[in-house]
Amino acid sequence: LILMDIRLGKISGVELTKMLKADDKLKEIPVVAVTALAMKKDKDIILECGCDAYVSKPVSVQTLLNVVSKFLN
Repeated sequence: LILMDIRLGKISGVELTKMLKADDKLKEIPVVAVTALAMKKDKDIILECGCDAYVSKPVSVQTLLNVVSKFLN
């Protein structure tokens, strides 16, 4: 499981997720976006790039635990 911040330094989390999902050895790893980008269009872009789930900041601990457990169980 990868918790992916969408706003990174030199590369965006969207671009990095696309790279991960394009790699046959890595594409099955679930990617959960954790981001302050909370607009519907942002969520759509994030999910379309290959993220398996989306959690907006500020992060509710319970929400994050629910999402993580979905992929680890």
